[in-house]
Amino acid sequence: HRDLHYPLRRQRQMCIRDRSRWDDILNDEMLSQVDPHRLISRKMDLGTLLVGKTVPEHLGTHLRKIKECYAWGFETEASIYCRTILEEGFREALKPKPEFRSPQQKKDLEGWSLDWLLNHSKKNKYFYVEAIERAYKIKRNVNHIVHPTSAKKPGRQLSDLEIIKDTFYILEMLFR
Repeated sequence: HRDLHYPLRRQRQMCIRDRSRWDDILNDEMLSQVDPHRLISRKMDLGTLLVGKTVPEHLGTHLRKIKECYAWGFETEASIYCRTILEEGFREALKPKPEFRSPQQKKDLEGWSLDWLLNHSKKNKYFYVEAIERAYKIKRNVNHIVHPTSAKKPGRQLSDLEIIKDTFYILEMLFR
């Protein structure tokens, strides 16, 4: 009986030892690169951004993750994440509209790009014009971040912080 459990016990001990090594790597390699003053400053930049109760829970979870990415110094990644969440947010906000009520129509909605979602929303006047215009700006800015040589340069480059704040604002407007 004891011999049967020996390999499992040995494997568990190795996992515990490996976890300790990963903690050391995290502390030595990653956390040593973090400037605590900058971390606090970035957290303060985002401190007033709250997720409203009308925003679906799964989108609220993503918004909180975007704040963490930015706070820990992953500003560009947070901006790219914002574009993805905007796409999901527009899909979610369009689902209750009359032309997307059937299961097939909801399924079709999943395949549409952010550009289509924005154009459709604007054409049908489903949401505030300002929210749609801000979403277009974020899309153009992030496309230029991801594809700097092929995507058209936006008229005005938004900062990562502006992109995040606008994303919070847009999602609030979509789910009012």
